[in-house]
Amino acid sequence: VILGAGIIFAIIKSPNIYRWGLLWFLIALLPVVNIIPIYNPFGERYLYLPFIGIAGITAYTLYLLKDKKWIWSILAVLVLGLSIRTAIRNRDWHNDYTLFSQAAKYPSGPRVYFNLANEYRKRGQVELAIQSYQQAIQRAPQFIQALHNLATLYTEQGNFPAAVSVFQQAIRVNPNSALLHNGLGMTYAQLNQLALAQNEFQHAIALQPDYSEAHHNLGIIYLKTNQIESAISEFKLAIQFQPDFLLSYDMLASIYISQNKLNDALTVLQTALQKSPERIELLQNLAKVYQQLNRVQETITIFQQILKTNPNYIPALNDLAWLYATSSDASIRNGYKAVALALQAAKLTKFSDANILDTLAAAYAETGEFTRAIEYIQQAINLTSDNNLRTQFHARLKRYHKKSPYRE
Repeated sequence: VILGAGIIFAIIKSPNIYRWGLLWFLIALLPVVNIIPIYNPFGERYLYLPFIGIAGITAYTLYLLKDKKWIWSILAVLVLGLSIRTAIRNRDWHNDYTLFSQAAKYPSGPRVYFNLANEYRKRGQVELAIQSYQQAIQRAPQFIQALHNLATLYTEQGNFPAAVSVFQQAIRVNPNSALLHNGLGMTYAQLNQLALAQNEFQHAIALQPDYSEAHHNLGIIYLKTNQIESAISEFKLAIQFQPDFLLSYDMLASIYISQNKLNDALTVLQTALQKSPERIELLQNLAKVYQQLNRVQETITIFQQILKTNPNYIPALNDLAWLYATSSDASIRNGYKAVALALQAAKLTKFSDANILDTLAAAYAETGEFTRAIEYIQQAINLTSDNNLRTQFHARLKRYHKKSPYRE
């Protein structure tokens, strides 16, 4: 109040030029000074227009100097000083990280800390990102974007209880946000609290019926709770509202494959691949369909296409190796190719995956190296606790002891 009264008094008592310069400065600055907080950072760009008033006052003051020879000296000092300060400030503007890091050294509003947190997050500096989000929220407890990003970051780091707490805080601020309910549901799903997750996804859909991601996530919950038809319905809705939602195509195809509805799976996959021809997960499922339809050459072609895109894609390495090792068609079998592919998959998984070791054993058996086949199938038996798999592995072990390769 005292400062404002002083400025008004100065304006009234000043000569006309000074009065108009100060008025120009204050009026031009007024819309951006955050009298009503809008969490918008005050930037120097907002001074460009108001500075015209200051420039006018400076010019008029120089004009009033009796000794005109000082004008150029004063101007030179002003220009030099401002140029040096501009050069220094340009370092702060080098990129978003340097800018917000510098701004946060001084008392700043919540958006500065929010933007700085985003930069830390991009750089993988997780703890600093969390601290900056917390500082933003401390200054603006209803800052939804900061709450959402912090909760998501906790989820990414596996700190699910903390993520739940922040999502709940955000929902108290904005209970009608489908995005927040979906995020909380995903976090509950990670904690295997499926009933709570289902409730949040349904809440998100009630708020936004065409929310494809929430429909997809709800479908995943139904799948985990063995509500297969409900899962199919949700995946179809996700695709209906967002025709390029590829995750739902993939899940829908996987269900149809498990139900042996191969033509339905083929239709879903072909539709999806028209939208994303090189999506590996879709191609992998397509290869499975072709394999079950006994379209062997097309299966091999798809696996080769996958491995051309990603030479280290483990499911394709393993499945193609299995096909080469165990096919009932002698023209397809190739033990040496099978060994190369299965060995690559085993190395990528550090020889810790029982199914891949089973494939490697079958590949060595096809080449006649039964000692190695026995070694790896025994390792597979030791690695798994699944009784069905152990039964299958023991049956193959007996074959290898009899020097007989496994055939599909």
